[in-house]
Amino acid sequence: MFCLSLSNKMAFTSECNCGGLPIGSIFASKRGLGNVKLPSPTSNFAKTTRMTQISAEGSRNKDGLLGDAPWNLFFDLRERETEWSEGNQERLVVAFAAEELEISPAEVTRRLQELTVLLPDISLRLHKLRPSIVATLIRDTKDVARRLVRLKATFPKANLDTVVSAEPQILLRDPSEVEREAAEVADLLGVQEIDSLVEQYPRILDAGAVEEALSMLRAVMPGKDPRATLVASPSFISRVERGGRRLGDNPDPGSDYS
Repeated sequence: MFCLSLSNKMAFTSECNCGGLPIGSIFASKRGLGNVKLPSPTSNFAKTTRMTQISAEGSRNKDGLLGDAPWNLFFDLRERETEWSEGNQERLVVAFAAEELEISPAEVTRRLQELTVLLPDISLRLHKLRPSIVATLIRDTKDVARRLVRLKATFPKANLDTVVSAEPQILLRDPSEVEREAAEVADLLGVQEIDSLVEQYPRILDAGAVEEALSMLRAVMPGKDPRATLVASPSFISRVERGGRRLGDNPDPGSDYS
């Protein structure tokens, strides 16, 4: 099983040149303009093997032999997998988008560069996003730009790069629906605007979840103002999302890997 896993990783991490750029290299820097070469498998193997030897140094038995503790056997494999995973997942995203949109990997790379000009932070999460969402976003980057303008009008004080990178689905929702939801949430919380709350926790744009969170807070914190509590800690909504209302859903709907 180990040999198969290692060979797969070696195959995925070989350079695939698309339009003069390795697929993974455009995500090496925040703006997707870097050209940093991924570390070679050989150097990783040497480093992790050495670290395994060091980590096991204190685990020798009375005969001077290394113990058989699980971390001694698998430490190097786990670390190497962590180092390779992001690059592999980025390549899978690019391959999926190319097939979904029926375009070349080089064209996917070009459109991703356009997307990272609009949303620099999204390049840091490419390996975590659902390939289908990435494909939808790069289908028409001009439409993404128009939606960003509309979103900025709705949340003028929010950092949209931060918001969309954390919750890219917000760009796929109908702008009018987002505006209505924002007004409902603001009314439920008794505030004039929710720009800072959306920046802190974009998934607060769910009036139903906000109502449930307020109801839960009233039950567990009688005598406290639930609205003030939720405004101070908007991520409390995640407790509602983990409950029966969304039981079985991916905790991060934009991600297949988180």
